[in-house]
Amino acid sequence: MTTKSGPYRFTVKETARGTFWLAAEPAGKTIEDFYGLLGFELQTGTTLEEANRIASLMNERITSLTLTN
Repeated sequence: MTTKSGPYRFTVKETARGTFWLAAEPAGKTIEDFYGLLGFELQTGTTLEEANRIASLMNERITSLTLTN
């Protein structure tokens, strides 16, 4: 098994239906062999303000993402 990690930050995105989700975007060197976008779907009814608070808290507490394959 190989484990790699890299710095990522969380941003709020909006779907065409008007719901919100969080995207993990590279904040520096990306993780090798990790292609695409990692997203987190939020509960229906989550407001933009709530989504921004969640993203902010995750950015304060999560330092990197790790991929093991």
